[in-house]
Amino acid sequence: MKTTFSSDVAFLLPALPSGGVERVYLDLGKGLLDKGLDVELILAKAEGSLLSQVPSSIRLIDLDVPRRFRLLRAYGPLGAELRNRKPRVVVSTWGHLDVVPLIAAWQHRVPVLWVLHSTPSYLMGAPFPKQELVVWSARWALR
Repeated sequence: MKTTFSSDVAFLLPALPSGGVERVYLDLGKGLLDKGLDVELILAKAEGSLLSQVPSSIRLIDLDVPRRFRLLRAYGPLGAELRNRKPRVVVSTWGHLDVVPLIAAWQHRVPVLWVLHSTPSYLMGAPFPKQELVVWSARWALR
């Protein structure tokens, strides 16, 4: 049985505010399109100032997850999208708590490229539960 992929590359992002990481992945998506790859952008919520800069040739998927507890609430809809769409590879750019998208991709057997755009120094001032959760998430993901 041959697998049909919905896209060559799917980028996972919470939203598209005017941040540097979001801009980098938008530019990367455009560059991959220029190379002939099929690109999709899976957003927890289709909102943010960069939304208007998404080319029409990039498939935009809005999981429509509210902001409060967005990461945890996105797990079910994200898993369903990955199961149904089966992108060839997922690039997860969710930030320091990528464990939810990583587990969803792993559970549905979708290859994932995890990219962390931070330095450990941001943890120095983090409150106790966040700091512990981030460290645990990074260790789990790196295994």
